[in-house]
Amino acid sequence: MMRDIYIILSALILSNNGFGQSKGQLSDRKIVASKYVISDQRKGDINRIIDTRYDKKGNPIEITEYVDGLFLKKELINYNKFGDEELIQQLDSLGNILEKKTFSFDALGNSLGYIVENAQHQIEEELVIELNKFGEKIAETLFEMNHQLKTKTIFEYNKIGLITEKRIYNNKNELIYRKASSYE
Repeated sequence: MMRDIYIILSALILSNNGFGQSKGQLSDRKIVASKYVISDQRKGDINRIIDTRYDKKGNPIEITEYVDGLFLKKELINYNKFGDEELIQQLDSLGNILEKKTFSFDALGNSLGYIVENAQHQIEEELVIELNKFGEKIAETLFEMNHQLKTKTIFEYNKIGLITEKRIYNNKNELIYRKASSYE
């Protein structure tokens, strides 16, 4: 079976010197915008365009998607001082917020989880991360809409901080996954 998928990438490159003048080395330049055009012949020539804008550090800050020339969605991404995603907003064509994902961190930059809210400001999903005194993740609890438990994941570590066991429990506290690791 032959797969006909075409991807075209174009990128706008801006020099670090701020004046648009080339310093002569590719490493001196940063991509500030890129556009992907994806065409999949199997799906009747559907063309998907992904237009991405970047900040000065090279992080994507705006991603806009189009399908067959029609606006699909736009994501705006904000970062914290550690360079981690702090807020992702999904917008419709009028700029209305469809979904908002807010990440939380402790003072050292360790992830404490996230909350996903819909356009009506209802929490659709929440991830709560618990850390031990060493900043290691010891538990992840995933909640669905109306704060209903979906899964809880427990992590155990050895004396040097390597994960020795991972267990996942469902909303009935039944073990659904277990992986144990040993290190020599």
